Amino acid sequence: MNVMARTFRGAKAIAEGMYTTLKHVRRPQVTINYPEQRPELAPAFRGLPSLPPDHEGKHTCIGCNLCARVCPPQCITISSQKGEDRKIQVTDFVVDANLCIMCGLCEEVCPVNNTLDKSDHPGSAIQLSHLYEMSSYTHEGLMFHLPQLVEIGRQFGRSVSPDLAGKAGTVHYAAASDWKDAK
Repeated sequence: MNVMARTFRGAKAIAEGMYTTLKHVRRPQVTINYPEQRPELAPAFRGLPSLPPDHEGKHTCIGCNLCARVCPPQCITISSQKGEDRKIQVTDFVVDANLCIMCGLCEEVCPVNNTLDKSDHPGSAIQLSHLYEMSSYTHEGLMFHLPQLVEIGRQFGRSVSPDLAGKAGTVHYAAASDWKDAK
């Protein structure tokens, strides 16, 4: 009797497992073939901080160090000096991706309000990009300097979200070709 009860319980468990498996076979696939297929990121996705260039291709950081001071893990280092015109010029801007928690405080505190070609593109000198693939074998490989941060900003440029145009805080990141032609 004991053997029969265990056999019946085992068969019932196998039948329940097979039912669950067959039920899930008909559902649509939710996985993607990464890296051949890339996930579609939300407009508010927070990736590595970058320095998006203006319409002349230059960064707009004024070297005020507010982002470095507000950063909780202290992953931002800014080197600057006074130029010939007695204005502060940024000589190096370093983001340590090993420490960055991508909180967005650096973007919120930035006093620079960029406008690309005098159009309605809100944003600051430092912005979080959609860059999420940052693997490296060394610590130094995840230290991003000024030219790299400008290139990341160029690659993941900003544009106004078409469904939220005209509302504050509607910046989303797109390919560079999308925002260069936007007016």
